[in-house]
Amino acid sequence: MGLVEIGSVVLSRAAERVEFAAENLTNATTAGYKAKRGFRSYLTSNEIAQIDDGNPAISVDLSSGELHNTGNPLDLAISGTGFFAVRGPAGIYYTRCGQFRRDGDGHMVTADGMVLQSQSGDLNIAGADPNVLPDGMVTVNGAPAGRIAVMSFEQQEELKPVAGGLFEAAQPGAGKPSDAEVRQGMLEASNVSTATEMISIMSAMRSAEAGQRVVQLYDDLMSRAVSVFGQV
Repeated sequence: MGLVEIGSVVLSRAAERVEFAAENLTNATTAGYKAKRGFRSYLTSNEIAQIDDGNPAISVDLSSGELHNTGNPLDLAISGTGFFAVRGPAGIYYTRCGQFRRDGDGHMVTADGMVLQSQSGDLNIAGADPNVLPDGMVTVNGAPAGRIAVMSFEQQEELKPVAGGLFEAAQPGAGKPSDAEVRQGMLEASNVSTATEMISIMSAMRSAEAGQRVVQLYDDLMSRAVSVFGQV
């Protein structure tokens, strides 16, 4: 690998790290958001070539954030391993963000209008505020409305991160019901560490500077070579 290629790889990895850190910082206050990492930044060139499919290689920190009381009966948090299943226009997605509201049809929906799923489909809570038990069972005015679908995935590779804090299953049918508890009137905070992301950005900037010096060195060497050969 030549100097230009080395410099380009260093610059590309630095840019990727800044991109992920910036996204994480943007979502530092997003409930249930999970920090993303571009593990391509830590691979050798040969390893990158083996996994490169034209898309950034993403690793997600799935560790839980802190749970905070909100007192809002439509706010939910998962205590344990699992994700809320929500239905969007393109299918089912998974999220740890339990910040729901009631729509005009009586469904609990996300800020983007995705419908919270029960184990048998869309969860409808038309009427009074729901009562949510730790096992996910929802009752409205004492009548059962369904059990919230909380799904778990054995391997991180079974999930693909989408925009924000959403994930989609890598394969249809992936995931199984989780035994995690659902906490009503609580939200899970993002697990983003502002200090960690700032350190990542500073480290990436130093790497970018090193990559620029490598490219500049190549330019200087080529200029000298042209000058010397031009005098022959």
